[in-house]
Amino acid sequence: MLSFAGMKVLEARFHPHSKAHDGSVVIGRVIRDEDRVFVEYANVSHREVRPFVLQALLDKLRFLVEPTTPVAFDLLKDFRSDFWSFVEVSSTGPGRSAHG
Repeated sequence: MLSFAGMKVLEARFHPHSKAHDGSVVIGRVIRDEDRVFVEYANVSHREVRPFVLQALLDKLRFLVEPTTPVAFDLLKDFRSDFWSFVEVSSTGPGRSAHG
């Protein structure tokens, strides 16, 4: 597990039934460390995201983050989507890392 002291961290939440309904699943965290932005995936089961495919969601998260520069990192907090939200948190990471 990584320590995120001094880094900005956004929790990437997926809303399987849209934000209009209760319930979200933490898919991972988006971490900004000075001039780098990377994703650390959460340990999520396939059942938690049904009817969606977990690998497709992980790929989508990476797609949303890859073009993100440290300046654009803060724009993820205002990202408009019925199914995704990004919330600033401070804590340790949830799982495996995919550096971008």
